[in-house]
Amino acid sequence: MRVSGLTLYDSVHVSNEIFVFGYPRSLGLKQIPQMDYDAPLLNKGVLSGKNNSRKILIVAAAVYPGNSGGPVVEINREGNVAQFGIVGIVSRFIPYVEKWVSISRRYENIQIGNSGYCVVEPSDFIVELIRQSPEPAEQPAQRDKWQRAERAATCALAEALGTPGRRRSSSQITP
Repeated sequence: MRVSGLTLYDSVHVSNEIFVFGYPRSLGLKQIPQMDYDAPLLNKGVLSGKNNSRKILIVAAAVYPGNSGGPVVEINREGNVAQFGIVGIVSRFIPYVEKWVSISRRYENIQIGNSGYCVVEPSDFIVELIRQSPEPAEQPAQRDKWQRAERAATCALAEALGTPGRRRSSSQITP
């Protein structure tokens, strides 16, 4: 089994650009259509940090309901060449808490909002799930279809970003 296009946790570079894909249907007003809710939205951000004790990634990109489970793609640029690798999937947003107290009115208000950061479960988790799955019968037509789709998606992303040069996946894993 070979999995390509994934970047594992230890190979992720903090401060690299990332893109988050998803279907955040909670954005906008349905009465005043501003977007196509059946088309994915792309959000650009930065890989802000790693939580090594929990083995999760922290990304500076606001996510909303509908982004969960969406891929997060890291762009590693070297000269005129850009490498694209899926670093993981969106897990949840990181909230911020704002608290204020009115002593004279004996009132306390706590407001929780979206901080603009999110938690990403790394690709290692995906690879582990694949390794634990039973081997299906070899299906060349299906494999070829997925390989063509992966190449098309990578080229479309590179074109959308205006990235010159060769396009290549960032890492290959062979168990």
